[in-house]
Amino acid sequence: MHTVRRAGRPDPLDPVLATWIYVKLTAMLWQCMVFLRTDLYAVLVNALGCRNLWRVSTLMLRRAVGRLGATRLQV
Repeated sequence: MHTVRRAGRPDPLDPVLATWIYVKLTAMLWQCMVFLRTDLYAVLVNALGCRNLWRVSTLMLRRAVGRLGATRLQV
């Protein structure tokens, strides 16, 4: 059976559902912010076998920008 909406009356579930979807998407995107060292950071550290992923990523970024000196290479 199909539910018929009456003209001029919005479904009260629409704003609630939209808010719930927004909250869930925001939480998922927050986990992708690796610089905050969230759970995703821990997964990447374990998967890549890096003990100090923060230092490795910083050195890689500096090398890419060209601001890495020879003295910074020693860990």
